[in-house]
Amino acid sequence: MPFISKAAKKQMRLRRAKAAAAAKNGPHADSKQQEHEGTTEPTIKLSDPTASTPNPSGFRIIKSTKKSDTKIDSKSPKPSNSSTSASSASSDPLSNTIIKVTIPSNLTGPALRTFRKKSRRLAKQKLGPSYTDSSVVFRSSSTLQKRKFASINDAVKKSSSDALKASEDLKKLKRTENLARKISSQQPSDSDKSLYVGLDCEMVGVGSSGSKSVLARVSLTDYEGKTLLDTHVKVSEKVTDFRTHVSGIRPSDIKNKSSIAAVTLRKAQEMVIDVIEGKVVVGHGLSNDFKCLMIDHPKYMIRDTAKFRPYMRKAGTGKYKPRKLRDLVKDFLGEVGFQEGKHDSCEDAHAAMKLYRLKRGEWEREMEEKAKKSKKRVSKGTKGGFKNVNRGDEEPEVSEEDSGEE
Repeated sequence: MPFISKAAKKQMRLRRAKAAAAAKNGPHADSKQQEHEGTTEPTIKLSDPTASTPNPSGFRIIKSTKKSDTKIDSKSPKPSNSSTSASSASSDPLSNTIIKVTIPSNLTGPALRTFRKKSRRLAKQKLGPSYTDSSVVFRSSSTLQKRKFASINDAVKKSSSDALKASEDLKKLKRTENLARKISSQQPSDSDKSLYVGLDCEMVGVGSSGSKSVLARVSLTDYEGKTLLDTHVKVSEKVTDFRTHVSGIRPSDIKNKSSIAAVTLRKAQEMVIDVIEGKVVVGHGLSNDFKCLMIDHPKYMIRDTAKFRPYMRKAGTGKYKPRKLRDLVKDFLGEVGFQEGKHDSCEDAHAAMKLYRLKRGEWEREMEEKAKKSKKRVSKGTKGGFKNVNRGDEEPEVSEEDSGEE
């Protein structure tokens, strides 16, 4: 028996005590020391892939759904200095083994690179010839919050909706710009603007059925829409239908109990004539307005949007009928909500003026052509011994219903 010194015996006793302590405390007995040193030693112990017993090293073997795919995982691997021994196994069970190593969350920089390098070295030692670069798969131990992305359908739908809205806004802007450009290109001079007056009247019903219309309010505006005259008119007969829901006229309006003073019909006629004399009158359904005012105005100085062909609707072969002022304002001026509810004679007069301004150039050219045709017919009629000035140019009479007045 060889001689063993006391120092050697002491070293042997210390190693046995240390081994016993390591067996008692598990594989992570020296983790604090390694954490202090800033390194983490990966612990990988391979066992039979078909075995179901947990690995005492802190890793567990998970059977993969893939054939011959063994995953080695650890939910919370801790550093350890204890060496691991690989169980002897044939090359067949390890041929396609994939080792999944969980990286501790506290490793960064050089320590992380060292951990990866040691993990690959240990895996190479355990797998032997069957080791490949893809044998070890690393994954983080930290739980990453999955970013919530919108579905592609929602993104496409939102993008399409935004593009459609932008396209509609652009079309609306272009339409507004074109409208303003068209109106401005047909604007008369400042001196000529004073020659145009917008007219509109509101009526109430009298008689047993309330079907007879009499004047209750008259309004005049200038070329730009500024109010020149706005007054209620006293009604000498008993009013049987105020038509408030349309006309906006109430009993107090024609009895000097409203903000707009009421005048007699005679006074209203004088006030209107003073303003429109020698001027072009623009309005919608002006034949009804002049009828209730009981005044006349030269035909060539009337611009009625209810009788202008481009503003009328087809009603058969070669026939046209007037449209409502509300529809014309919506279709040609792009204004929504006009005349929703009761009417306002000032707003109606201004709307008719804007429609005239929009087509002023075309309208005036048409009036000139009609005047030329009338002169030719006058000369022909005189030579032939007869006179028929307006044959074929007579405009249809517009009833109160056709003019758009409800």
